[in-house]
Amino acid sequence: MPTEIIMPQLDQTMTEGKVGKWLVKEGESISKGTPIVEIETDKVVNELEAPADGVLLQIVASEGSKVPVKGVLAIIASQGETIKQNRNRVFPKN
Repeated sequence: MPTEIIMPQLDQTMTEGKVGKWLVKEGESISKGTPIVEIETDKVVNELEAPADGVLLQIVASEGSKVPVKGVLAIIASQGETIKQNRNRVFPKN
């Protein structure tokens, strides 16, 4: 079953974060705990770690995008697994 990587709430007042740099590319294998993306807020830049083992199947939020807390950043799936792509969930660059 695919795992969604969501925008975390890094502090109590955070309502959105900016996707900095993706540290892995679509199609790359990743292990749980591997840093995969930099998240920027007004105060800090944090590396977000993979919540599961698998393949980075789809990057939903591009670098520079502002994404609300709990918004989908990317999808991890098992090797060979596919998903129905939903382009309505892509966050445009701001």
